[in-house]
Amino acid sequence: MNRHALEKLALPAVLELVSGQAQSPLGVARVRECEPLASLGGLRAEHSLVREAMALLGDGGSLSAAGACDISPALEHVRRPGTHLQAEDLSAVAATIRVAYEAGCFCRDHVDAYPGFAEIGGAIEAHVEVANQIEMAISGRGEVLDRASAELHSIRRSRATTQTRLRDELDRIMRGLAAKGHLQDALHTIRGGRAVLPVKAEHRRQVSGIVHDRSASGETYFVEPARLVELGNELRELDARERDEILRILLRLTARVGAVAEELRDASERVARLDELLARARFAADFDCAIPEMTATGSLRLVAGRHPLLERSIGRESMVPLDLEFPEGAGAIVVTGPNAGGKTVALKTLGLLCLMAQTGLPIPAGEGTRLVSLREVHADIGDEQSLEANLSTFSAHVAHLAQICGGAGDGVLVLLDELGTGTDPEEGASLGAAILEYLVGRGARVLATTHLGALKMLAGANSRVFNAAMEFAPEVLAPTFRLRQGVPGNSYGIEIARKLGLPAEIVAAAESARSHGERDLAVLARDLEARLRAAEESELAAADSLARAEMLEEETRERSEAVGERERELRGNLAARVDVLAREARREFEGAVRELREAEASREAIKEGRKKMEAIQQAHALESDPGRGPSRAPDPGAPRVSKAKARARAKARVRGPLFGGSASEPREAPKPPEPRPLQVGDSVRVASFGFMALIESLDPETGRAKIRRGTNAMVVPLEQLEPIAPAEGGGDRGGWTHRGESVAAPSHRLDLRGQRVEDAESELDRFLDSALVAGLGDLEVVHGKGTGALRRRIGELLKQDRRVADSRLGGWNEGGAGVTIVSLRR
Repeated sequence: MNRHALEKLALPAVLELVSGQAQSPLGVARVRECEPLASLGGLRAEHSLVREAMALLGDGGSLSAAGACDISPALEHVRRPGTHLQAEDLSAVAATIRVAYEAGCFCRDHVDAYPGFAEIGGAIEAHVEVANQIEMAISGRGEVLDRASAELHSIRRSRATTQTRLRDELDRIMRGLAAKGHLQDALHTIRGGRAVLPVKAEHRRQVSGIVHDRSASGETYFVEPARLVELGNELRELDARERDEILRILLRLTARVGAVAEELRDASERVARLDELLARARFAADFDCAIPEMTATGSLRLVAGRHPLLERSIGRESMVPLDLEFPEGAGAIVVTGPNAGGKTVALKTLGLLCLMAQTGLPIPAGEGTRLVSLREVHADIGDEQSLEANLSTFSAHVAHLAQICGGAGDGVLVLLDELGTGTDPEEGASLGAAILEYLVGRGARVLATTHLGALKMLAGANSRVFNAAMEFAPEVLAPTFRLRQGVPGNSYGIEIARKLGLPAEIVAAAESARSHGERDLAVLARDLEARLRAAEESELAAADSLARAEMLEEETRERSEAVGERERELRGNLAARVDVLAREARREFEGAVRELREAEASREAIKEGRKKMEAIQQAHALESDPGRGPSRAPDPGAPRVSKAKARARAKARVRGPLFGGSASEPREAPKPPEPRPLQVGDSVRVASFGFMALIESLDPETGRAKIRRGTNAMVVPLEQLEPIAPAEGGGDRGGWTHRGESVAAPSHRLDLRGQRVEDAESELDRFLDSALVAGLGDLEVVHGKGTGALRRRIGELLKQDRRVADSRLGGWNEGGAGVTIVSLRR
């Protein structure tokens, strides 16, 4: 695309803003070099990679380019025979290798979650062994370490010993000369790499040694004592040996880097590419950006678009987002309105966001934004005056418009500011209308601003030209910076002049000088604007009423559910009370049976009594549970009967026919059946613990049994075991039973996807309890990827939980970042 439009619309400034999010020098350079893409397929692929980058940051991924350096000059240097890299360069190479190695591992471990990143970073060959060799020899500050070679270690140890001897001897000599008054100062210094003493000129003959320097005044000689010359020579020799050994080490390491230079260059470029994509994602997070839908043709719709540079300048809270749409078949939109009303900002916002999207950047706009892939953007904005070309402002505009018209066509967006100005209004309006119709006829999309009333009328004459206006609040004579489509706007120049204190007679003269057409158009525009504002207010009121109605409907539904739950609770309580009454009646019935037996009542009478009792129980059950049979509503006018009276009546109904039986029947009470001895496999309840289990083995001699619940087993005395029916213990022989409830054996997997964080916390706590008691070791907690909030909270809880020995995100074959693997303490 032409550089003029890119500069006018400030794309380079935005790229500079995005580059500040990169973590490496090469990443910064790559962002700055980004340009709009011509292919729609390539653009969609780029947007897909940016989506991955945004998802990676949202999931808290550990991919980072921090620490990587621009090693391209060093890799170019190693190609020259006989040369070597400096220690600082080698340290930078090692740091970059480390970053590349970690990036490659991350991308290969997350192929399923981030396939685009895996394609870029999975091919990295970092040669980490080269970094190991460099780091063994050179520190992170670029210093050659003693451990770089045994020879270097020996040389430096000898040098340290020699230097200590020299310093001790120098101190001894200095103390002696100072005591004799031969020294200017009781300090030694260095001259030419040699340790010297400041000797007074008059005592120069009394100090034997080599003079290395003299002060400017001639009063001080810097003398190396003769007894130190040999030690100084030894130090010089050790220094030379150290330099030679360091050179040998650097040559060796440079050769290792040169052997893999091409792979390192490729790895460095891939890291820079990943850094560039992550920089775009960080920019998207900072500016609340979205990736728009991109199409080849069709309508163009911008939802809540914001100019990023303006947002950085004045703050998001001070901005009025731009909503703008080119309907299907629309060729041009003519924007009118007052000065300083936001027309030019709207123009630049649309142009810049289109260029950003075309460059593969997320844009600060809302969901639902739909842009068209462009092959060219033209912008005629601001003062185009050129002194060098001897062009006036109007001439420069016309020259630029000629270039724009020459390149107009499908896939071209044209932005024209103050169309038709700079010359006679009638000529300017005619020229502007002709330019718009020409561009629209060539297939270009045009967004133009103007103050000329004649251009507002073009929308009625050309079906592909539409009006729009920057909203103005006439009651306060101030712009609102909102764009209204479908209506022309007023410049409000005379109204603003009146407000700013221009004499009334001038304002009146200006009003009368306007043509009838202009006045009628202004009145029509004001009327349309007022009607549109009233319609929007009515729409907002209707939307508010609809929202309140939906809220009331939701509240009603919740209350209905609460009433239903309360009704079920009351029915359950009623059933429990009836069961209590039935048990009491049965106890009374059994007492009556004993009395009858003692009175030698007949078996038939007892059987008849039992039938009566069962009928009473069944009637109670039907009344307590309407779903099990016909129910009878209580008579609200009937007197209330106390529980005691109800029991007495039930007892009377049962005893009546019993006492009516024959007393001559032989009394013969049936013997209760003998309980079956406990056997292996029986379901039992452990009285001392209150849970149910299965008998695994019996030892009659010790009177103990081995029972199993889930994966745990224990030995208990036989007298603590109570046999239970299979139905009571539950059908799952490996299950848990506690307080009369059967619970399936705990799973190794907990799925929390779609749950709120608060609900997930309680679910996780119960899951860990069950797994710990069941003796499970490794568990899977499935939380999905999403925004990462649930995953982060689960990770925090697991780190703080004493039941957990370790936790980590799943590997590429375990669900990746959507699963956390948990190891419980044994």
